[in-house]
Amino acid sequence: VVLSQINTLIFPNDGVQGTIPSEYSNLTALKVFVMNDNRLTGTFPASLIENTPLMSTLGFSSNSLRGEIPQFATLENLVILRLDGNQFTGMIPTEILSQESLRVMELFDNNLSGMIPSAIYDMTRLQHLDIRNNYLSGTISNEIGNMTDLVSFRASTNRFNGTVPDTIQDLTNLSSLSLHRNQLDGLILPKLKNLVLLSILELHDNSFTGTIPSELAELTRLNVLTLAENKFEG
Repeated sequence: VVLSQINTLIFPNDGVQGTIPSEYSNLTALKVFVMNDNRLTGTFPASLIENTPLMSTLGFSSNSLRGEIPQFATLENLVILRLDGNQFTGMIPTEILSQESLRVMELFDNNLSGMIPSAIYDMTRLQHLDIRNNYLSGTISNEIGNMTDLVSFRASTNRFNGTVPDTIQDLTNLSSLSLHRNQLDGLILPKLKNLVLLSILELHDNSFTGTIPSELAELTRLNVLTLAENKFEG
């Protein structure tokens, strides 16, 4: 086998230990690289990203990787990025957000901090965004209404504050919205009824006020609705 011609490497749950070998960067034809559920440690080698421009799927979920998430600027074909369940720190890198090819980005269960970068709202073709269980803060921008392909948005168990932007009603492909365990306030928008595909709506453990809008009853596909531990009236 000519190593430079290998395009797929998958080692899920194989008990692989140690750091990610820099030699993998020699696999320049690599398109799919998945090492979920192992015991990898150390940082993510920048050389792996720089030398594998054809990469479309990158999965390193449930390891013990640390340091900052690389920029991934050269991976213009990246469709799926799963780095959840590690110990990554720092902010969500802005360079990765310029990848128009990206459809799935899962960064949950890390130690990420800072605000949601404004560039994330330009990712109009992103379908799944999961950033729950981090230390992210700030507000959720009105610009989220641009992300009209979103099917799931999970941002629970962070430190987000402010109100849920009105423009979230424009995400008509959304089936899962999880914003629980934050510091969000204000009213729950009656126009959430526009999200007719919504099956999961989790808003518990925030500081929402006012009354629970009766319009939520119009969401006929809703299977999960959690509103406990807020400051509702009536």
